[in-house]
Amino acid sequence: MRIAHYSLLILAACLLWQLTGCCGQKTLPPPGRSDTAERLPAVRTASGTAATVEKPLEMLDKTGLNYSIDQVGRAAGDKKRTEAGSFFEKQYMQGVELMEKGEFADAINLFDELVKRYPNTEEASIAELCIAELYFRNKSNEMALQAYQRIVEKYPHSHAAENARAGIDYLQSFDRFADEHVSPEIEARKRRGL
Repeated sequence: MRIAHYSLLILAACLLWQLTGCCGQKTLPPPGRSDTAERLPAVRTASGTAATVEKPLEMLDKTGLNYSIDQVGRAAGDKKRTEAGSFFEKQYMQGVELMEKGEFADAINLFDELVKRYPNTEEASIAELCIAELYFRNKSNEMALQAYQRIVEKYPHSHAAENARAGIDYLQSFDRFADEHVSPEIEARKRRGL
């Protein structure tokens, strides 16, 4: 029985290690990068080597996001951004800071505002992925699963959908593993609230 518990913990830790980190940390390939980049020899890029984590602004540059949405005097499709950066970038970075401080509710609200401001865009898919990751980090697995599924439905070909599919697989495999390996005594204690 102890072996099953340790196996469950090891599996959870390994899968969590693969999934943790949204918003600028290395997980699945970020937007604009393919998973093959990790298998290629290190190549110098503007953000370092192919093996380094891309900074959010560089990651957004590679996706071709439309920075002109909130900039006066810019034509639609003009992807050049001002020195100060776009509103999305600033809010995104603020959300990351809130997330790192453990202020999950405030971070979720901020990312939700970004989803509303940039509906049906790559920006929205990234913000929704951050929301899903926040639910996951807060151990709200059902909410995280719903958020991941929403991303796959709304943005099926985005890089965020790739990460969301991995999140769905993880949560579903974790549930299956727990169902198969958690003893009846532990289940009974959980039901009694002990």
